[in-house]
Amino acid sequence: VDHVLRTMKPGDLFGEVALVYNSPRTASVIAREPSVLFTIDREAYHHAIQVARRARRVHLDVLLQIPLLSTLTAAELARVAATMYESRFPDGKCIFA
Repeated sequence: VDHVLRTMKPGDLFGEVALVYNSPRTASVIAREPSVLFTIDREAYHHAIQVARRARRVHLDVLLQIPLLSTLTAAELARVAATMYESRFPDGKCIFA
């Protein structure tokens, strides 16, 4: 090992710059102990980003129809939209009690 740039801990990620910018990686990663890694290829990453952007636009459209939120700025609405996720419930399911 020539130089240690960073020591990773559970939940950390690496390689995102190469993935986003389609550039070569800038460092090697060496495991110091048995490790489990999850990988994603560039195509799957870009697909996931596109799906997330479409969902965010749908969420923003929903928020724009709520009069109570009409005083929020576009940036504030975008932040709210970014936190939204879809939940589905079967007929007859109690959602709030």
